[in-house]
Amino acid sequence: MVVCHLLLQADGEGPYPHLLRRLLRHTNIRNPKALELFRIAVSESSIRWRFLGFYRIIEFGYLANLLSVINRDFLKNPAKAAASASEALKNEYDQFTILSQKIGLDPNFDSLLTEFDGLVRNANTFACALEHQMESDSRLKRHRGRAAKGVLVVYLTRCAIVHAGEGALLFESYRDAEFALSKLISPLESAVLLYLGIESL
Repeated sequence: MVVCHLLLQADGEGPYPHLLRRLLRHTNIRNPKALELFRIAVSESSIRWRFLGFYRIIEFGYLANLLSVINRDFLKNPAKAAASASEALKNEYDQFTILSQKIGLDPNFDSLLTEFDGLVRNANTFACALEHQMESDSRLKRHRGRAAKGVLVVYLTRCAIVHAGEGALLFESYRDAEFALSKLISPLESAVLLYLGIESL
């Protein structure tokens, strides 16, 4: 089943176009529980909230993946399984990269990094600030490669939107931040569709 980005972004009967509903009935959704998050994301007109909506689906994915590991290991060694899960929950980025590798999302985040690199070359102030922040980020020493950096771009962008503390950039401080999102959201959307089991054009 092929669903194109224009259809997903179309306005129609409320937040969920009739044709899209019909197509999804014949599509093998990887996790039906994530479908409601998908409906919410594609109904957003603001690119900022759509980006966060897509992030929530990936977040749902790595939490579901972690739960499956706990269910698999708990009866073998309950204390160890619980301790491992507690430790894993402390690091969203690690869980994000594990999910990406497990279900084959790395090419999407490689493509996202290509878009991000273009923003940096063109002196997008938000992207340049994010690049500067990543230069000293120790997480890239644990997870090497372009896809891992692409995942970190998404994670730190999400942090810039939702946090206002000293540890994160403030999204609103950059006049060209939404333009950066316009370049990053398409490969993120493709990753979400792949996670859901929907093929996109």
